Amino acid sequence: MNRNSRQPSTNMKIINDLSKALNGEYRAIYCYEILANLAPKAGIKNRTL
Repeated sequence: MNRNSRQPSTNMKIINDLSKALNGEYRAIYCYEILANLAPKAGIKNRTL
């Protein structure tokens, strides 16, 4: 098996892993935004963001 025959599956794994990481980061940012908007004071809101 040569190196090039394995590359597409390796690339897809990297793409899938990167996609999962980006989605996780997006969800975290979204959750922090919701928490910040629930904060009772501006100081707490600013620390959350």
